[in-house]
Amino acid sequence: MTFGASEVFHLLLALLVLLAATRLGGRLATRAKLPPVVGEISAGLLVGPSVVGALFPEAHADVFPASGPVADSLDAFYELGLILLMFAAGVELKVAPRGAEARTAGIITAAATTLPLAAGAAAALIFDLDPLEGTANDPAALVIVFAAALAVTSIPVISRIMLDLGLLGTRFSRIVLGSAVAEDVLLYGLLAVAVGLAQSGAQAFGLPAELGIDAASVGGAAYYAAMTALVLVVPLWAVRAARGSTRFDWILQRLGDEAPNQLLVLLALTATCGALGVVPIFGALTAGLIVSQLHDVRVGGSSVGRFSLAFFIPIYFGLLGLRIDLQADADLLLWASFIPAACLIKGGAVYLGARIAREAPGSARALAVALNARGGPGIVLASVSLAAGIVSEEFFVTLIMLSLVTSALAGWWLQRLLANRDEALG
Repeated sequence: MTFGASEVFHLLLALLVLLAATRLGGRLATRAKLPPVVGEISAGLLVGPSVVGALFPEAHADVFPASGPVADSLDAFYELGLILLMFAAGVELKVAPRGAEARTAGIITAAATTLPLAAGAAAALIFDLDPLEGTANDPAALVIVFAAALAVTSIPVISRIMLDLGLLGTRFSRIVLGSAVAEDVLLYGLLAVAVGLAQSGAQAFGLPAELGIDAASVGGAAYYAAMTALVLVVPLWAVRAARGSTRFDWILQRLGDEAPNQLLVLLALTATCGALGVVPIFGALTAGLIVSQLHDVRVGGSSVGRFSLAFFIPIYFGLLGLRIDLQADADLLLWASFIPAACLIKGGAVYLGARIAREAPGSARALAVALNARGGPGIVLASVSLAAGIVSEEFFVTLIMLSLVTSALAGWWLQRLLANRDEALG
């Protein structure tokens, strides 16, 4: 199928509608004392199939077709927006948690993953989860997804919330993102196992395909977790080692100096992730961290960051909302039982871990709320699980709502705490 003048027009029209809607939604959210990201996702929800699509189905299909070149192009914008958001978060983060911060993040990560995963496994033994099964009819895969849904944390959404609120670069943000990265490494490993169990012919790409790695095996999960950790650690270690050598000084000074060079670092690391079978956002986060190490640059002060925040990142969150169809099999009883339970389990686990790490009660509460945001990874978990036939339509919609509710709650709570920032956030 060719991409002619008609497709170009329809793509530009779709981007215009999305950008206008997310800009308006962001402004309204700001006035309501919520972070703009909540308004941007809500704007995508409104112009998507849940509202506009239900009222004006033909017009909606013309602007946002379900398939074809325009739909494929919007998918590409979605991925680029996510990658640039993670790059922006890395630039603002400056340094990863070290010393006492790393210890705190480690304790919180241990509590925030093991306790929710154990609770999910226990729930599978106590309750009948059969109604939540998808077309694959695989109970083991469902238990993995169910438990992962209780434990998942959103790096993209919480990064954007802290970016909007001016919290990136603080001790609080380093602990939150340090813990969130570790949690999501585990999430994608678990998701790979679940998909492998549900679909024996799970698709592989790059090195995993060449090596014939079975995603459903313990070795497959270990591979994906190890490669993700490798992408996050080795490039930063190499840059720090090279900075001590005059031989590489000239190269390093230019890597993070200009926008084209920053984009080269970003694309090189995300492409490396693709070749290794690793989720590209981790390469984008590492690229941002590398740029922050080489130059004292902030996202708003770089051309890449300014354009990303003005266009690609709002488009990403608008498309995130656009992909949600609340008309499809919403189960209010399931929402009322699963969403509060998931929040209590995850928030309680983080709070307990933070208190064990000797965080003050106010800081522990803030960490619990921040790490309770499911956001993009929660939606990814839901979408991939539905596509693999692991979960039912009703549970899929419930996971989507869990992601939106927890993200909005995190933004609202953190904005309230800014008035007492030092005491509450540490």
